[in-house]
Amino acid sequence: RSDDRFRPLHLVGNETGKKAAIRMGVEHALGELIATTDADCLLPENWLSGIARQFAESSIKLLIGGVKMNGTNFFENLQALEFSSLIGSGAGAAMMGFPFLANGANLSFRKKIFQEMDMKPAYASGDDIFLLQQIKAKYGGKSIGFLSEKTTVVTTIPQKSFGTFFDQRIRWLSKSSGYSDWQIIVVGLLVFGANISVLVGSFWLIINHLFLPYFFIGFGLKFLIDFVFLFFSTQFLNQKKLLIFSFPLAIFYPVYLFLVSLWTLFKKPVWKGRKL
Repeated sequence: RSDDRFRPLHLVGNETGKKAAIRMGVEHALGELIATTDADCLLPENWLSGIARQFAESSIKLLIGGVKMNGTNFFENLQALEFSSLIGSGAGAAMMGFPFLANGANLSFRKKIFQEMDMKPAYASGDDIFLLQQIKAKYGGKSIGFLSEKTTVVTTIPQKSFGTFFDQRIRWLSKSSGYSDWQIIVVGLLVFGANISVLVGSFWLIINHLFLPYFFIGFGLKFLIDFVFLFFSTQFLNQKKLLIFSFPLAIFYPVYLFLVSLWTLFKKPVWKGRKL
């Protein structure tokens, strides 16, 4: 049935793309707070009330929310565990005052703050990260919080094939050239360096078997640190059963990160069948 609270909007003139659609939606919104999600997400019953409660703190300009994937097979569960690490790292960094990661599937902000920002229209995606880094640059890291109530976690679906998975990751990585926040850049380089070191070390074993003890020590330390971190992120998302995929993910992640980084140099990102 019809509901007067919902009004379909249509881009006009030369306006196209997700960012133009978001800006139009915000401009037509009647409330002070804006909450965004994706079309393929399931929202919890208390999502909006939980957001409103945390915005009672006037210093908060942007809230990063939790998002989890529900997998049904090995590949999808690997994605779900990897995704939990992204959500956990973004949450932990935000709570420590230096946010560097956000996800538009569960993101909320003050309308007047959004209107002050530039969404970098030259990039087809990245509306969430670019908004975060601009708010952080103007108002400081403490102005960005994490939506800490477990009842506000949004559920999304993993990619069904390797092709769509890599297309998604290439799209995510392609916007990195627009990053201006040094903390985002440093964290990205550290993660890339740590995982590529594992890949390089595994190849070095083929040449020099005497390197084996050093490789296992380094890999073991990385795995232990990652596991502790994954324990807390999956605990928050109520997905601790995914921890059984920690070791396969430790093997898969460096390989996929290298391939995605390499493919980004030669392949244009694709979204919903369109080249961006």
